[in-house]
This record gives sequence, structure tokens and C-alpha cells, in this order.
Amino acid sequence: EEASTETTTAAPAAISKTEAAEVASSFSKILSSCRDRKADLQSCDSEEECRRAFMGMTVCAGQFMCPLQHSSLMASLENHSGEANDEMGEAKIDTAFQVLGECVANYDKRAKDAREQFPEVFDEALKKG
Repeated sequence: EEASTETTTAAPAAISKTEAAEVASSFSKILSSCRDRKADLQSCDSEEECRRAFMGMTVCAGQFMCPLQHSSLMASLENHSGEANDEMGEAKIDTAFQVLGECVANYDKRAKDAREQFPEVFDEALKKG
């Protein structure tokens, strides 16, 4: 019976129409800017290729969904690029990517809730994009 409780508690979070419009606008930008990354993700064959495609899509979408976390990852990559075999630098990059990934996943869930509550807002934003 606990399993049914979990599904009922996963009700969509309350979202304003304004916030839904902002989320929809971001999604429209992501769909146009990250088109190649999405294609890579849909056509990957090996586990490694799919992992790289997923990372590419996360980084691309992250610039719109989570600009602060995206900037942090980019800074970690830039700071690390000049250093050879620096474990601390790699750990910082891994952490920054994990934080970005969590932020993108949370944003994605919020977007799903927004789309369920305001489908017309999403339809309108995606037509513009």
C-alpha cells in the first residue's frame, strides 16, 4: 500500500502561468539551440557514446535551465584545461557537472509540471521557437 501513497504524493507542484511561460520559453530555446545534441542522444549506439551524448545535452540545456551552475562548470573546465593530470581539477569538474545535472533534472521535473498545468502556454512557446 505504501507504493500507492508515493504515486499520489507526486502531484504536480503549483506553478503560476507566468512561471510556466518562462519555462516554456527556455524549452523553446533549448530545442533550437541543442538540436544537434538531442540528435546525438537519439542516435547513440554504445553506452560510452550515449553517456557522452547525455553529457553534451545536459551541458547544452544547462546554459538555459541553470545558468549559474553552467557557468561554474565552464569555469572548472577552463581552470583545469591548462593543468596536466590534476586530480583536484577533475574532481571539481565532476562535482560541477553533478550539480548541473541535478539542477537540469529538477528543472525538467518543474517543466513537466508546468506543461501539465498550462499546456497551451507550452504549445504557444514552441510554435514561436
